[in-house]
Amino acid sequence: MAMQPDTAQDFINLKNIPFTVDDGIAARARIGLVVLATDHSVEHEFKLVVNMPGVAIYQSRIPNSPTITPENLRAMEPHITDRTDVILPGIPLDVVAYGCTSASMIIGEERVFELIHAARPEAKATTPITAAFAAFRATGCKRIGVLTPYSDEVNQFIRSYIESKGFEVPVFGSFNQDNDN
Repeated sequence: MAMQPDTAQDFINLKNIPFTVDDGIAARARIGLVVLATDHSVEHEFKLVVNMPGVAIYQSRIPNSPTITPENLRAMEPHITDRTDVILPGIPLDVVAYGCTSASMIIGEERVFELIHAARPEAKATTPITAAFAAFRATGCKRIGVLTPYSDEVNQFIRSYIESKGFEVPVFGSFNQDNDN
């Protein structure tokens, strides 16, 4: 290590100090999370659920309208790839989660996965409804009740999507809200 006095000032400029790095805060897993611009809680909730040493969550926000309609949910589709791409550029992610259940069903899970993989081919892709379906299958659920905050217009898509995946929805409740704030 060379110690060179700076001629302009009276101090020592240490260069090339030897160092080593560890595996960092994401030694076990790096999770990317694409969050709606209007979402107030998913980052907090995600950190509570995924509270494990060596697992880190990195998020970006996707533009969305606070008015929840099928058209506004679908309007997020062209932004999924670029919002995924800005999460730790150049550093591999293990998983990318798109944090909008209703848009995942309106856009379609497979399409959401394609858009995530366009930016992050190395990462597993998931959505809240993907996780719900996995839980239903793991527990043998075939009939489910659904409760959403959404309007009937959005709920029709949701019920149809769930039923298209082989689940019965004999009960459906809603708060009938269209404002995501």
